[in-house]
Amino acid sequence: MFDTYAAAKALRNAGFDEPQAEAAVAMVRDAVSEGVATGEDAARLESKIESEAARLEGKIESEATRLESKIESETARLESKIESETARLESKVDAGLAEVKTDAARLESKVDAGLAEVKTDAARLESKVDASFAEVKTEIAEVKTGLAEVKTDVVRLEGRIESETSRLEGKIESEIGGLETRLTVRMYGGLIATAAVMTALIKLLP
Repeated sequence: MFDTYAAAKALRNAGFDEPQAEAAVAMVRDAVSEGVATGEDAARLESKIESEAARLEGKIESEATRLESKIESETARLESKIESETARLESKVDAGLAEVKTDAARLESKVDAGLAEVKTDAARLESKVDASFAEVKTEIAEVKTGLAEVKTDVVRLEGRIESETSRLEGKIESEIGGLETRLTVRMYGGLIATAAVMTALIKLLP
């Protein structure tokens, strides 16, 4: 009796997919059931199928081994290439990091130098400001001293003006008094002279 299950399994193991295996088994089963082939034909066909299945299986195994070897070889090549590329990139990264560190150190040095220069300039400017402030304070003190001297001179000048004014007023009053006296004397002298003239005239009258 034809074992369809065993035949289908053998075909699947040989590389046939499920539809192909079922179709081949169905053809053999139909041929056996319809009496187209004898039992000997069926046995021979089954043997041929098994032989072909074994051949295909061997071919598949050989191809699988070859592909596996190729995959391993390609994997090893890729791993080697990856390791080489990784090493190159690491070297490049290390070089880049070293360059960055160098640039950072140089920049830090420039920054430190700039800060030192700024501090020096700030100290110099502060010193100049202090000197200018001290000079301004000195000038203010001198101005205050000058103002005090001016005030003293003004007070002294005011005293002299008052004294001179008092002196001139006294002198003017004295001069005015002298003039009044002289005017009074002259006026009385004129009156006396007039009286004397009138008296002489009266004496001359008959």
